Amino acid sequence: MKLASWNVNSLNIRLPRLLDWLAANQPDVVGLQETKLEDARFPAMEIAAAGYEAIFYGQRTYNGVAILSRVRAAEVCPDMPEFPDDHKRVLAATIGDIRFVCFYVPNGQSVGSDKYQYKLRWLEAATAYVRSELARYPRVAIVGDMNIAPEDRDVHDPALWRGAIMCSEEERTAFRALEQTGLRDTLRIPTCGEVKCCAPTRNVPRFAIGSRLGSGTRSGCSISRRKRSAGGITGSSRSRKTTDCASTTSCCLTPSPHRVRPAASIARHARARSPRITRRSSSN
Repeated sequence: MKLASWNVNSLNIRLPRLLDWLAANQPDVVGLQETKLEDARFPAMEIAAAGYEAIFYGQRTYNGVAILSRVRAAEVCPDMPEFPDDHKRVLAATIGDIRFVCFYVPNGQSVGSDKYQYKLRWLEAATAYVRSELARYPRVAIVGDMNIAPEDRDVHDPALWRGAIMCSEEERTAFRALEQTGLRDTLRIPTCGEVKCCAPTRNVPRFAIGSRLGSGTRSGCSISRRKRSAGGITGSSRSRKTTDCASTTSCCLTPSPHRVRPAASIARHARARSPRITRRSSSN
């Protein structure tokens, strides 16, 4: 199964690109963030014509999440039940044998601000939410825009970003707590296969990384995350192929039988508006 995540930053504007990308890449499930559309304006007919059923949870101008899938979704649940919120940032559904969760984590604006405190509260609630999902479902995939660089190697200039928003120790601690529910980073796993990234086309490049459940806990969990970063693409010790606005990685969502060490480096992504793909072998 091929899973994808894409912060589209206005689905209304990027619908033609999304439809072209779906036709070219044929993912099975896609999580979208920042759709920025009220539900009444969601282009469900156009997406259905492309072969996908859409569930969506949006609002005007800001936020908004959606899940596109080739098969009918069940047990659809917007929001985190224990965290009442006017912002449309969470959407979950069961698709086949996978519980698919789409997150749009708050940006936080600046360290110490009210929005920063809201982000930390949101992340604490998200950790509890993920833990409850893992208790209910044997196979979970979490994708989205995480707005956190969990380690210095995840930004082009650690000294410049140290202590700044998306790199503060409180955010990193919150992210580690999320991972400690049993999630692991797919791009930290050397066996994930080829990673593709595109060249910078904006003044503010992006990168995308992902995580999944580790061995010895629960089978088949993953998390894909996307964070904003300034500067250029940082190279990796692994070979890369350049494609037009696509960042992909192939990995298996079942746990590895051995301890997997972190990869030497990760793919930096030039645009937050391009999709990230995770593949799951149909044999698992």
